[in-house]
Amino acid sequence: MSGFKNTISYIKPVVMKYKPMFYGIFVLHAFRITLNVIIAPIFYKKIIDVISLGGDRALVAGALFQNIFFIVMLLPIAWIFGRATQFYVSKFQSAVIRDLHDFSFQKLHGHSYTFFADHFSGALVNKSRKFVRAFEQMHDLLIDRFWNCFVLFVAAFIVFFFQAPSIALTFFLS
Repeated sequence: MSGFKNTISYIKPVVMKYKPMFYGIFVLHAFRITLNVIIAPIFYKKIIDVISLGGDRALVAGALFQNIFFIVMLLPIAWIFGRATQFYVSKFQSAVIRDLHDFSFQKLHGHSYTFFADHFSGALVNKSRKFVRAFEQMHDLLIDRFWNCFVLFVAAFIVFFFQAPSIALTFFLS
């Protein structure tokens, strides 16, 4: 565990130089997930409800048109959030990776000649690459796994609370 803490202690100052972009990625990704996975299916449910209830054809057609219009407007907005997230992730990761490469080179450059004579230089370069790739893998896992699950859980729970408050409250309290 100390290796992980050590790695984080080296990466964190570099990441915090790009703090607005770091947090912006989380916000954009959360909006995309919420629109695509939570709100769009709610409108799909409304379409099915309108069709299954039947009634006056003009009212059904108006409600269908309204729900389909919301979906048609919602999906491009979610796509824009997704593309913006991808853009900022690539921009953020390339900037941090560049700074981490510079940092590791600076750390290696600070050693004496005897250090390099006693250690194989290729292994040091390989370790430096692994260190930089560790950031990229941790960031991808943080966004794609942890943040996805967290946003989906919270958003689904909120929707569940509006659909069936007593059951949602029971789940929340247990």
